Amino acid sequence: MNTFEEVIKKLKLKLSIEKDKELYQLMGIKQSTFTNWRSRNKIPYEEIITYCNKNNITFSDIFNEEKEQKSIIGNNNINGNNSGVHINGDVHINNIEQQDRELCEIIKQLDSKQKEYYYHLMKADLIKKNL
Repeated sequence: MNTFEEVIKKLKLKLSIEKDKELYQLMGIKQSTFTNWRSRNKIPYEEIITYCNKNNITFSDIFNEEKEQKSIIGNNNINGNNSGVHINGDVHINNIEQQDRELCEIIKQLDSKQKEYYYHLMKADLIKKNL
């Protein structure tokens, strides 16, 4: 799991900046807000994801999810369970609600950058909900 310091360090490295002040100014964040996040070790997922999306920064560079994504993409096995079958990395779902089917259809229409953005936005929302 990432800490605030790890995520900020990676973001500053990716942006080739050294000082926190440069980072929070680039992101349009007040110093007091940034300091508060640091003291609480609260990773500002939504703000970072929004900033990364606007500036073509890959989320995996910041949140270390590249290995996870590669393992999902590289899965060429067929596995089954009660909820669906995985074939060559795709999930074929058997028992889901209509709203979930519609959501899957909407997701299929997004480009890869949009999918990545909404994935991380939803993940950040779930993490925030569990705090």
